[in-house]
Order: sequence, then structure tokens, then C-alpha cells
Amino acid sequence: MIYAFRTSVDCPVQVRLRNLDVDLDLLLLPDCAPESCTAASSTPFTHDELIEFTAVAGTDYFVVVDGYDGTAGRYTIEVDCSCGSD
Repeated sequence: MIYAFRTSVDCPVQVRLRNLDVDLDLLLLPDCAPESCTAASSTPFTHDELIEFTAVAGTDYFVVVDGYDGTAGRYTIEVDCSCGSD
């Protein structure tokens, strides 16, 4: 599964996978190309996954949820953008 987002200001971002029922990984891409992965979380089994980074205003980010060896399952994804408001 691929999710996309963009912020209007530079700010810290946390992306977390919770409540996994299979082994899933979390990847951050600045464009939709796997070779451009800039951050990843790949904990074993059904442990939570977490990526933290500073988003740059106006930049598109792609968050990929990828199953180990093609596995698919249920999860909850949470994105916390502590961007504040101007």
C-alpha cells in the first residue's frame, strides 16, 4: 500500500504502523521509486514500525507499507505532523 502526503511548512513527522497481524515494513520515499528510499523501519514479526523525519514544505512524500516476502495483513497507520499553525 502506498500513501502520499505533503506539508505546507517544514516540520517533524512521525509515521507509525501499529496493530500488525503479520510482519510488515515501513518505507519513506521522496518519489515513487523503490531505489530512492530515504528511511525505513523493518522490525521483526508484528512489532510496531516507526519512521521519524523532518518534512520539507511543498515536498511530496510517499509512505509504503510492504509485507515481508509478499505478505499482506491488517494494520493501523498513524501520521503525526507537529507542524503547528501560522
